[in-house]
Amino acid sequence: PLSGIKILLDPGHGGKESGASGPNGVLEKDVNLVVSKLLRDELVKRGATVVMTREEDKEVSLVERQEIINQQEPTIALSIHYNSLPDS
Repeated sequence: PLSGIKILLDPGHGGKESGASGPNGVLEKDVNLVVSKLLRDELVKRGATVVMTREEDKEVSLVERQEIINQQEPTIALSIHYNSLPDS
């Protein structure tokens, strides 16, 4: 059902930009990347073309993220973030 749809996923933070951290030290940047990869895999299974702003722990500036979005022209762009992370 998602054939022909391009979705851009933007896992927030990365590199030295860690974002929020949980009480046991889990970093938002890591959770954002894991969740984005899981979402990518599910979207691809459903026929979407998925572009990611990062696929590893590296810093991508806001300007670079905007340039990727403008270059790729996705149907939708989703930025993945968490405000706080409780550890289990």
